[in-house]
Amino acid sequence: MGYFGRYLIGLLFGYSILRKMIDLLTRQSVGKSSLVDHLPILGPAMRKPVQYVAMMGELAVVLIMLMGGDLIIPGFYLSLLLLSGFTLAIYWIRKNGMVVDCGCFGHRKWKSNQYDIIRNLIFMTLTVIFIADSPGVYQHPEVANLAQLGMLVITAISLVLLIVHFRDIVESIGGGTK
Repeated sequence: MGYFGRYLIGLLFGYSILRKMIDLLTRQSVGKSSLVDHLPILGPAMRKPVQYVAMMGELAVVLIMLMGGDLIIPGFYLSLLLLSGFTLAIYWIRKNGMVVDCGCFGHRKWKSNQYDIIRNLIFMTLTVIFIADSPGVYQHPEVANLAQLGMLVITAISLVLLIVHFRDIVESIGGGTK
């Protein structure tokens, strides 16, 4: 599961940072608010720096997953930290009745919803499984078996959801008919 976990998390954050960079370079994000613009804990002067720090964190996860070695476990923890922060921010926005685009994978046509939270929780669960199953992490055989079973169950559920909602997925990325 080690390579699978590395590449899955690397691709997740790679896709996210790529979409955000395309938005920045094509100026698609100009004039659009993002998730951090609606967090009162951040003053106006902190919003852009927090966005860039988050993007740099995403880029760091991608580079760590590509390089491998002893940094993989810290890379998984960094991805878990970023996903946790994003999830809490989306939850707070939704809890307070705001309807905004989270900007999770660049600016989108639809606004953040409960599926963004569920998606992040799934990726966070997978990340915990990848950490538990990583070489060098002390583990009892039961933990390894449980991690593998959890991975199998999540993979099966994800595959079923992917197949069931394939048309919606294709339409959401602009490839289908409405």
